[in-house]
Amino acid sequence: METHILALAKQLRRRGVETTIVTSFPGSPEIDGIPIDRLDCFRLPLVQLAASPQLVGKLRERFEAGRYEMIHIHSSIVAPLCFAAVPAARSLNLPMVVTLHSVMRTMPFFLWLADRAIGWLDDDLTLTAVSGLIAAQIQDAMPASRIRILPNGFDQDLWNAKPQRQKDRERQIQFVSALRLQPRKRPFALVDAFAKAECQASRDGLGLTLTIAGDGPLRPRLERHIARRNLRGKIRLVGWQTREQLATLYRASALFIMPSIKEAFCIAALEARAAGLPVLAMKRTGISDFIQHGVSGVLADDDDEMAHEMAALAADPERLQKLSLHSGDLTRYDWKALAADHIALYRRVLAP
Repeated sequence: METHILALAKQLRRRGVETTIVTSFPGSPEIDGIPIDRLDCFRLPLVQLAASPQLVGKLRERFEAGRYEMIHIHSSIVAPLCFAAVPAARSLNLPMVVTLHSVMRTMPFFLWLADRAIGWLDDDLTLTAVSGLIAAQIQDAMPASRIRILPNGFDQDLWNAKPQRQKDRERQIQFVSALRLQPRKRPFALVDAFAKAECQASRDGLGLTLTIAGDGPLRPRLERHIARRNLRGKIRLVGWQTREQLATLYRASALFIMPSIKEAFCIAALEARAAGLPVLAMKRTGISDFIQHGVSGVLADDDDEMAHEMAALAADPERLQKLSLHSGDLTRYDWKALAADHIALYRRVLAP
């Protein structure tokens, strides 16, 4: 989400839109030429979320001082700053675009309650979602609302690659995943599913390896879990990787895997697909917006099916190759198109 917001701000600046990011997190006042307006307010320990009754007033002061024409709010499920930004902007009669970035179960109901109680969804607020999944969840709770989709973006030129054709059946097959090592991404489920697949593949005379790119608070526990499963020689944790390093990893791999069941969109899976890798992910996630089951990847119902598909794909190089050769059209998610979509929406919002 942070990656997307910064990239969006940079793309808008290149197109003449003056953009400032307002946040409650401490840090530099500027990143890559984008000004960062950082609120000084109380934050909850550990999670570092802003939690102050003064948030609405502080945001109103910043919005007024910045002389902004409109506010684009990027919200996850638990986002006090984002929720406070709505009344702050409304008090100044500023039009708003709100983009929801998280898979939601009960949040649409609370949005409905807020709308019934205080008119949260008013003419000055345009509601958007990063995927069809989230849009459908909101639409179910609030059928009368109009939800637009503004997906996450990426630089397609950095990832475009022709998939390598496999001449012979390879006996050693490398899988790859790129994710934060935190509970929401389910890295333990990934390791356990791989363990089942590796056991099956070894009976078929195939060797599987898995490289996991990314870092996070679960890394020490995950390393111990890998050791307990006797998978140290099979699974590598390589930490955070640059785009160039990820591209190299993808070129050496046969399949990208994402085990998360609460994936609102997944830029990592989009980049892997653009790099020529088929994607194995879960059904009922935002990934289904750009991965077609059986055409450009495989979408599993549960962890057991994910493990089965890992082994099945490793044993069927022709199917794996067919999936990798279907590039699909990802231009909708390229920043050239997506930045233009944002600006067009901003103009419609500002027109009245």
